[in-house]
Amino acid sequence: MDVQLSLYSALLSINVPEDKAMNVVTALERDMQNLATKQDVGLLRQDMERLKLELTVRMGGMLAVAVGILAAIIKIG
Repeated sequence: MDVQLSLYSALLSINVPEDKAMNVVTALERDMQNLATKQDVGLLRQDMERLKLELTVRMGGMLAVAVGILAAIIKIG
């Protein structure tokens, strides 16, 4: 809340009308609620690492199946 009060005071000190200053502070407060924290970023990185591993395993499985099908086609043909 100190940041909002400081910003409000600073805006008033440069002759911004009170209603406009309050609108700026309210908008800033609303926008700051949507910022990611370091913990949020850490959790996102963990999720991405898990998905990366999952994707690698799936791609390896698909590659093994493709090689098996290709080998069967070559053997039959």
